Amino acid sequence: MKVRSFRPSTVFQLSALGLAIVGSASLAFAIAPSSNTATVTNANDYGEGSLRAALASGAKKILVLSAGDIVIDSTLNYPAHRPLTIYGSGQTVKATGDFTLLTISEGANLSITGLNFEGIGGFDISNQSSYPQAVGKGIFVDVRDGQRGQ
Repeated sequence: MKVRSFRPSTVFQLSALGLAIVGSASLAFAIAPSSNTATVTNANDYGEGSLRAALASGAKKILVLSAGDIVIDSTLNYPAHRPLTIYGSGQTVKATGDFTLLTISEGANLSITGLNFEGIGGFDISNQSSYPQAVGKGIFVDVRDGQRGQ
């Protein structure tokens, strides 16, 4: 099993408060929904219309249309092989504790635009917790054995 790390100079930007994905918020509404698209219509952690439900659906595109930040109390997971693109419009996904914010558990290609990720104070990909059972990783892509790509 391989783990990919992300360099702040490419797609991700690190800050003292967490990991932020940098992109253009205007793209979120230029993408037309399709059968492979899920929409996030509220800022709830669980239930219909939540980011967690959209990720669990296995959709290839997720449009975050909800107003306001999304506060999560456990790791979000995308359990599919298919590439995933998430379009936000400036919202922030905020963690309530020291845990991984988003896990791509089957090695899917990931693209995020206009959505920020923020851990608890001082948390970022270079400054992980020292507590062995609760080490947050920001965004974690679990690359499958034998998987190829860039």
